[in-house]
Amino acid sequence: MRHYELTVELLAWHEAGHAALIEGMGDQWVDIRIDPKTGSGLIRTSTQSPTIIKPFDADNAPRSVIGASNELKSMSRRMAIPYFAGIAAELFYLGKPFTPEAFSDAKFHDFAVARWLLSLTDSEADYPYCARVAFDLVMAYRTRIEQLARQLLESGMVLSTEEI
Repeated sequence: MRHYELTVELLAWHEAGHAALIEGMGDQWVDIRIDPKTGSGLIRTSTQSPTIIKPFDADNAPRSVIGASNELKSMSRRMAIPYFAGIAAELFYLGKPFTPEAFSDAKFHDFAVARWLLSLTDSEADYPYCARVAFDLVMAYRTRIEQLARQLLESGMVLSTEEI
């Protein structure tokens, strides 16, 4: 749960955290948009993104098929980590230490999506691990995150890959 004010700078760091991890995991983002009035952000990724589930509709697939596949479990973890990255980037920006509790506000959209992705393969217990990996990756990509956050702030909160 957030116990701090959500500023424009923090929003930029949050979305930059997502974008940097998407890049670091070998995916491509197309653009980042932030609405400072609502505090919401959106990152569009390439339709060729390897982290998008394409082979079947996971919501309608039999649970036994999803639960039995180690490949799908790995994919759900890989897809969940960038969702945790926004919160991890906020913690880094604020100088706060990593704690699994910082990621546990189920009302927070990113956390809810990450938990849903993990639940598709009965991997919800992996959320502290995925949150820790996201935090460690944010530390590793902090220079890129800072660069993207600065560019977002300078560009009026809209950034596309064509501009960089």
